[in-house]
Amino acid sequence: MTCELSASQRRQLEREQAQREHFLGKSIKKTQENQTGGRGSQTDGARGLRSVLVPSIVRWLDKHEDYIQSRGRVGQAVAEFTRMKTWMTSAMMAHITVSVILDKLGRGHSLGAKITQLQCEISEQVEHQAFIAYMEDADPNYFKTLTRYYLHDPVRRYDKKVNGMRVALNNHEEMTWQWMDAESHVRLGSLLLKAVMSLSIDETGEGFFEKRQPDFMDPNRESKPKKHKDACYIGFTRTGLLYRDKIQDLANKDSMKPLPMVCEPLDWSLEERGGYLTQINRMAANLIHWNAGSEPSQLVIDALNKLQRVPFRINPYILQLQTDLIRKSWEIGSFRTYEKDSWEDEHFPLVDSDYIATLDKESDDYKKVMRQLSSAYHDQKIDEQRSEPSGRTINIAEQFRDEERIYFPWFLDTRGRLYPSVSGLSPQGADYAKALLISAEGAGINEDTKRDLLISIATAGAFDGVDKQDFFERLTWAMSYTSHPEFETMILNPMANDHWMSADEPFCFLSLCEEFYRVFVTGERHRVYVFFGRDQTCSGVQILSALIGDEKAARFTNVLITEEPQDLYGEVAREARLLLENKDWMKLQLERREEDRIRWNADKKPDKQTEKRDVFEVDPSVHDRAVNKTQAMTCGYGATVRTRHGNIRQALAKKVKKGTIPEIHRGDLTILCRAGIQGMEIAFPDYMELNKWFKKLAGAALKKGLEKITWTSPSGMFVTQDYRESCFIDVKTYAAGGGHYGKLSISSEGLAYIETGEGEPKLSKNQSAIAANFTHSLDGAVMTLGILGVPEEIPVFTVHDCIFCLSGQFSSVIPHFRKAMHNVVTSPCFEELLDSNGLTDEVGLPPIGNIDLDQILESPYLFC
Repeated sequence: MTCELSASQRRQLEREQAQREHFLGKSIKKTQENQTGGRGSQTDGARGLRSVLVPSIVRWLDKHEDYIQSRGRVGQAVAEFTRMKTWMTSAMMAHITVSVILDKLGRGHSLGAKITQLQCEISEQVEHQAFIAYMEDADPNYFKTLTRYYLHDPVRRYDKKVNGMRVALNNHEEMTWQWMDAESHVRLGSLLLKAVMSLSIDETGEGFFEKRQPDFMDPNRESKPKKHKDACYIGFTRTGLLYRDKIQDLANKDSMKPLPMVCEPLDWSLEERGGYLTQINRMAANLIHWNAGSEPSQLVIDALNKLQRVPFRINPYILQLQTDLIRKSWEIGSFRTYEKDSWEDEHFPLVDSDYIATLDKESDDYKKVMRQLSSAYHDQKIDEQRSEPSGRTINIAEQFRDEERIYFPWFLDTRGRLYPSVSGLSPQGADYAKALLISAEGAGINEDTKRDLLISIATAGAFDGVDKQDFFERLTWAMSYTSHPEFETMILNPMANDHWMSADEPFCFLSLCEEFYRVFVTGERHRVYVFFGRDQTCSGVQILSALIGDEKAARFTNVLITEEPQDLYGEVAREARLLLENKDWMKLQLERREEDRIRWNADKKPDKQTEKRDVFEVDPSVHDRAVNKTQAMTCGYGATVRTRHGNIRQALAKKVKKGTIPEIHRGDLTILCRAGIQGMEIAFPDYMELNKWFKKLAGAALKKGLEKITWTSPSGMFVTQDYRESCFIDVKTYAAGGGHYGKLSISSEGLAYIETGEGEPKLSKNQSAIAANFTHSLDGAVMTLGILGVPEEIPVFTVHDCIFCLSGQFSSVIPHFRKAMHNVVTSPCFEELLDSNGLTDEVGLPPIGNIDLDQILESPYLFC
C-alpha cells in the first residue's frame, strides 16, 4: 500500500502481523510435538516428502518384483511379500513404510529405533493392513460394522484399533489368518526398507536416508577394536533433512488463518488483489479459490466489494451468554460445550472403584460395568472434540468484543457464489456464530420494523411448525409469545429459562427476542441491530422449474403467487405416504423385501439370519418433510439413488435417536427409502426429467472432444467445469492413514504443491456435476444482481440463497432480489449453455412449458 494509512488500517496491519506470528508459532509447535511424540509422518514436511517417496518406492518394487522372485534373493520374504500383495498394493506398502520411518526419525537429529526394530514395525503394520483387507473381502457386512466401531473411531489409538480387529477376527468362526513370526517380519521389513534406501535425490546418488552407527555424532571418539558389531540405526542424510525442512518452511508460510478485519478490506478488481492488507495466506489472497478457468465479471466483483464493506460488531448479550455456557456442558442446537465435572455428573455410570473391586473379573456383572465405563470414556472424548468449534468461535469473538466495526473479506467459488474468507465467526457460520454478529450501524425504527421483527422471531423459533405458515400466522404467534409473562424472564435470565434452547435457530431466536424486548418493551433502544434472513424455497428447484416452465414445481417452490407458502418437501412426503398406503404397491415391496432377506441370509450363520416377516410395522406418517428434504433437494443436482437412500436413512436415524419414532426394521427401512424416492418422481416428473437432459449434454460435450464445459451466467460470470481422471496414485490404508501422491514441485511463488498432470476429462463426474454447477451459477447470479440493486445505505449480505438485512428493511430489499430472480430465469440460460459449447446441433432444448414468470415480481413467498 503506497497511500497514507488510516488509524484503523495501521491497527489492522499490526493485527495481521501478530496473527501471522501467532499461527506460525502454533504451526511450528505442533510440528515439533509431532516429531518428538512419534508422529513425525503427520507434519506438512513429512507429507510433502512422502509425496515424493511413495511413487518412487512403488516403481522400485514393481521393477524388482520379478527379479527378486526369480533369483530367490530374499528367501522367505518373497513368499510373505507375495502374500501381502494379494490384499494390498505396492503403494499401500510404500506409504506405510515411509510413515513408520518418519515417525521414528522425529526431527532427524537423534537416533530412533534400531534398523531391526524398524523392519519389524514396518512389516507389522503392513500385515495389519493386509489382514484388515482380508476381513473386508471375507465378510463385507461384518467388516462394515467393525469399521464403524473400530477403524472410523476418532478416539481409539492405532494399537487399540488393531487389537479390536484381532479380537473380532478371532470371534468370527469362519475367518482365519496366519500371522507372521518375528523372523518373517524382519525379512519382509528388510525388503521394504531396501526399496526406501535405494532411492537417490539427484545424480550424485545421495539418498534421503542413511545407515548410522551410534557414535556417528562424535567425530573425536577414539576408535577401538570391537568384539561385536554395533547395531545400525537409520537417519536422514544432510540433503534429505534439508529437503524435508524446506517443504515444512514453505508450508509454515501458509499457516495464517483468516480472521475478521478492523478496517474495510481492500477492493478487488480484475487487475489488483483485494481483501487483507498483506498477502498473508493463499486461501485469503485469491479472488476465486481453486480456480479451474472461471473468470468474474465486473458486476460480480462489484457485488463482492459491496459485501466486504458491510460493518459488523460483536453482540455483547450473546457473547456473555455463550461465555457463561462454556463453564458447563451443554448441547444447544449446533452449539456444544464440554466441562469435565458437569459432563461426568450427567453421563457417567454410577459405579465406584470399591464396587468394581468386589466383582469377579470373569463375571457378567464385571464385564457389563467395564463396557459401560469404556463407552462413557469414549463418549466423553467425542463430546470434548465436538465442543472445540464453539470454543474457537467464542475466543475469536472475545478478541473483537470492543471493536466498534469489524469486516469480513469475501471470495468467489468457480460458479460465482459469494463466501466470506473467515471461518468460525462468520456471517455464514452456524446459528451460534451468526448470532454473535450484529450491524455496527443499525437502522432506525419505521412502520415495518415491529412486524418484520416479530415474523423473524417466529421463523427462527419454528415452534409448532409456524415457520411454514403465512406471514400473518407467524406474526400472530410471535405477538402472543412476546406478550407472555415468561418472555421477560427468559431475556433477563436465559440460563434458567431455557425454552429458547429448543428453537430451530436458538441463538438467533434469542438475539431477536432480546432486541424486541429492548426496543418495544422497555424502549431503551431506538435502533435495531440484529440481522435475520429470508430464505428461498429450495432455490435449485425454483430456478430450474422457472426455466422449464414446470407449473407444479414452480407453484410448490413459491415462484408463482399463492395465498400461503407452499412446501415442495411436504408434497414429496405426501406422495410417499400415499405409496405406503397403496396395497398393490406395498404387496410388490413386501415381495422385494423377502427377496432381499433371502439374499442377505445367503452368507450368514444360522444364528445371525433374519427371520421372515409378513408385516410392515411403520406408521406412514413418519414420512414427513424433514425425512425427504435432503433427498428432494439434491435429486435435481445429479444425486444417485444410493445417495438419496442414504439421505432418507440418515433423516430417519435422527428421529430414532431423538426417540420420536421407534427403531425401524432393516427391511422396512428399505421400503421407506423407495417410497421417498418414488414420491419425488411422482410429485415432480418434469423436473426429474431435466437431470437426464444435463447428463446428455455433458456426454455430448465430451464426445465432441471438449476438454471443459463452459458457460456465462446472467451476471457475466464466465464459468468453467473441468473434471479429469486423477493422475494420482490412490492410497487407502487403515494402518497408517492414506493419501494421494504425485510429483512434488515448487511453484513460482515458492509454495510446495503436487503436480498432477492433465488427465482425460472424466465423463461420470462431468455428467453428475453439471446440473449442480449450472444451477449454483444461476443462484449466484441472483444474489449478485440483487445485492447490486439494494441501495448503498442499507446493509445486506447473503448466505447461499438467503438474504440477511435488518428489521424494517425487508420491504425495501426483497423486491430487488425478486427482480434479480426474474432477470435470471427470463434469460436464455439453456441457449447460452448449448451455444458456448457448440452443442446446438447435438442437443436440443429441454421441453419448456408456459407459465407466467412475471408473477415472480409479486410473489410474496419467493423469499420467506
